[in-house]
Amino acid sequence: MSIYQNKLIKSLTKDVFLLLDKHDFAILNDFAVKGEVTRHKIITTQDKKTVSKRIDILFEREFLILRKSTPFRNQPHKSTKYFGLSLKGFLASLRYCNIEDNYLTKKFLKEIKNKSLSKLILDNMKNDLIRNLSYTFFMGITLDKIKNIHSWIGELHELAGFSDKDIINFEIMDDSCNQTFNELREQDFDNPNILYYAIQWYSSIDDLANGLSYSKIIKTWDENMYNVEPILGIDVSESYQKIIDKFKKEFKMDLTK
Repeated sequence: MSIYQNKLIKSLTKDVFLLLDKHDFAILNDFAVKGEVTRHKIITTQDKKTVSKRIDILFEREFLILRKSTPFRNQPHKSTKYFGLSLKGFLASLRYCNIEDNYLTKKFLKEIKNKSLSKLILDNMKNDLIRNLSYTFFMGITLDKIKNIHSWIGELHELAGFSDKDIINFEIMDDSCNQTFNELREQDFDNPNILYYAIQWYSSIDDLANGLSYSKIIKTWDENMYNVEPILGIDVSESYQKIIDKFKKEFKMDLTK
């Protein structure tokens, strides 16, 4: 099952990133395997000068993030730059890199100590990715120029404009997604935000790519999550209820719809 999922993700990734060629994918794959490194650490079949130019272009197109810049000791106007994958780069890197081998996935799963739970979360990611990438492909949309992929992934619900055959295929994908989603909901989490961290994996990967720690992300959910019950199917805590009441009062929003 895992081999089939990985092959399908790789094929779909190629279909939704049409402006990238094999050399771009190779660069993103090397980042996926090595993590946040300087451009000189990236090795492909092309010469270093060409690779360096391609890295600049991938950075401009928001596939890469500048994670750190260290000035030269004797040349302060120059610096050593460390790049990492953005969420868009993470998705594109899956053309060649298995999702479980990606440094951001490893960082994402690092704090999940229970191996069976970690495997379930990874399986949920794969099912979710297959559905979302398939949806994007069948809609005839490419992700190359989309600015906020985080929002795009989070809002894929409607199947308007699809053929009956495609709708049936998506219903099968939905069944797989719902199965792993429900299995995750049944797990015993000390903190409900860990479940949200797992289910909203694209948001978590985006935060990790930008340097947030696991503990910071979990704390952020504590501070900002205001409507957890419909998403997770669990009781809203007193602290969340206070936030809901605040939103209702300040913005006159009905958050129960």
